Amino acid sequence: MAPLDVTGTIGSLLDFYKHEKQIFGRCPHCKLPFRLSEVKLTYGKEPPKDLLTPMRAERERLLGELDELQSEIEGMEMEHGSDIEALEVRWKNKVAVEVAKQLLKTKGQIRKDAVAKSRVSQLGKTLEK
Repeated sequence: MAPLDVTGTIGSLLDFYKHEKQIFGRCPHCKLPFRLSEVKLTYGKEPPKDLLTPMRAERERLLGELDELQSEIEGMEMEHGSDIEALEVRWKNKVAVEVAKQLLKTKGQIRKDAVAKSRVSQLGKTLEK
């Protein structure tokens, strides 16, 4: 490896980090180590435009939209809450009526089957005697 100029300018310092493979950093978010030579280092007030910057802006915009939608949903729930409760009670009643009808129908079928089996059983006993 060619010797690097370490005179003190920012450019030479960035070149030093770019070529040195034994200097590591740690991500402040995920705490994973990384080589500084693999990172794009810059000097200035604002980082260069990359894919992450527009993605962060889009994320913030979407989070704002999500908050608006959630407040709109809450407003609709408050506005139509009594209607929803009335519909819920109405449907619960309909379901209860249908369940009762099915139960009566099933009970009737069970009774008919029991009577039919009893008749067959009684006929068999009578024939045996």
